[in-house]
Amino acid sequence: VICPTTGKGIVINGDACVIEGVSVRTTGANAIDINGADTEINRVHVSTSGEAIGINFASERSKASDALIDGNDSENAIGVYFGDAANDCRISESTITSCGSGLDDSEGYDGVGIAIADTARDCLIKENAITDCRYGIYLYQAEAPSVYKGHAIYHNHFSSNGLHDIYDSNGKFYGIDISEN
Repeated sequence: VICPTTGKGIVINGDACVIEGVSVRTTGANAIDINGADTEINRVHVSTSGEAIGINFASERSKASDALIDGNDSENAIGVYFGDAANDCRISESTITSCGSGLDDSEGYDGVGIAIADTARDCLIKENAITDCRYGIYLYQAEAPSVYKGHAIYHNHFSSNGLHDIYDSNGKFYGIDISEN
């Protein structure tokens, strides 16, 4: 169990790292930051509270599977974030829950199970359960959006998300394949 009193739980700056079978608990700070390429996160339990991200993808070709990510009903929590530098990253067979207390319809809260930045590319979101979040999956779009995104969102299960299971304002010309959820 990794439970810092302040700050982030795990920060990965090297390439080709593997993290397995850990529990990470943070308050107001990201639980796992992936800055190095080709990182694998398997069988982890992540618990955050406050304005924090459970798993932050800021690299290329990294992946997480069999994770349990709990935002503990924190109004602005993000379970998984595919950031601006995320390219060919994936999350699969995981459970993301309680990010933004999904049943609350109050304005001004941004809790998201999985968030994808406008410049992230070719991310795969497959076979996850996303429950009790304000937004299940949120695809950001800049004022001048980039044309190609190439994401694939398949076979996910959604329940009790407050506003949208999947929110995508990008339109059909951006290479985002959303099907069979």
